Amino acid sequence: VDISRVQKTWDVNLLGPLLWARAAVKVGLKESILNVASVGGIKPASYMGAYNISKAGLIYMTKQLAKELAPNIRVNGIAPAVVKTKLSEMLWENDEQATADLHALKKLGTPEDISNLMYFLSSEEASWITGEVVTIDGGYLL
Repeated sequence: VDISRVQKTWDVNLLGPLLWARAAVKVGLKESILNVASVGGIKPASYMGAYNISKAGLIYMTKQLAKELAPNIRVNGIAPAVVKTKLSEMLWENDEQATADLHALKKLGTPEDISNLMYFLSSEEASWITGEVVTIDGGYLL
């Protein structure tokens, strides 16, 4: 285990969102915070320990911050599975259909799928939602 790599992962995925939340409170934000977790924070996967642990922590932190920052700030999150982006290309580039077949809907997510959910959770239409982490995974966890 490369501890420096684990620390960097946790700094980005846990400390970063916490510092952003603290800054939002400091400037008097009265709307919402949206964290991006992962299905990896819900379902373990080989060779993904540091990342998945950090995302599990972010899921819990989302709920904790929702409790602490209410009623002034809503805090929610999303937990996507594999989304077809350049960043995740290493997960699907060798056999995109095999990766898609891991999902009940037999396709990878798109950036638009994710942005649509993020838009909704950040909008007034979601004004009575806080402390939720919505899985957006094409049925991966089924």
